[in-house]
Amino acid sequence: MSGFEAGCRIRAWTWGAITGLGTGLLVQPAHGPGAALFLGLIAFLLAGAVFVWGFCDGLDRRFALPPAALERARAAAEKRTADGEGIAPSAAATGKDR
Repeated sequence: MSGFEAGCRIRAWTWGAITGLGTGLLVQPAHGPGAALFLGLIAFLLAGAVFVWGFCDGLDRRFALPPAALERARAAAEKRTADGEGIAPSAAATGKDR
């Protein structure tokens, strides 16, 4: 687990804990301490899991290639440049689309 991902998960679960505490404090006057503890725990678990899923999972993997595919792509690019074969610039880069 990368340092970025670990820090993100810690922050996500911290916000989940804040959400659970807030839920418990809002529920306690109307329903008592037992219901506040139960609903606060449920809110903590759900909010923490949703925050991890929404903000942390896949952040640094979303556009990354698997290591084997990355190595194959790097080797293919080196082979093309070694053969003198280049990639043609796009029409927008050359201005020849008109």
